[in-house]
Amino acid sequence: MNGEYILIEQPGTFEKEINKILEASTIGNYFYPPEIADLNGIASRYWNSDYTDYAREVYELGIAYYPHYFEFYLSLYYLNLDIDYEKAKYYLDKSEWLVKTIEKESIYISEILQEIKDEKSKNGWD
Repeated sequence: MNGEYILIEQPGTFEKEINKILEASTIGNYFYPPEIADLNGIASRYWNSDYTDYAREVYELGIAYYPHYFEFYLSLYYLNLDIDYEKAKYYLDKSEWLVKTIEKESIYISEILQEIKDEKSKNGWD
């Protein structure tokens, strides 16, 4: 990775890259889920380097460990919008539901809900 948050080497296979994340989450015989910030950082590096398939895989892994974290779903909405419209809509709807039910105490809720509303409107989903 360079200073621009861009990978300078081509990543390995999905399996190898996911295994690297999982191995980094192991201490001795003990496994702990990768942290949200780590998953976001890794996915962002792939996304910024135009390895969007890899970014999707990392966010999907994130959902497996943090199914109530709306930002993973919101990122997957953007990553799927051009390739799978229905899946993108699902992720946007799920993100909205999580914001309204889990994140309702967040000080940023109005901005997040406005972003979701704008995306729904842009796609004719309102």
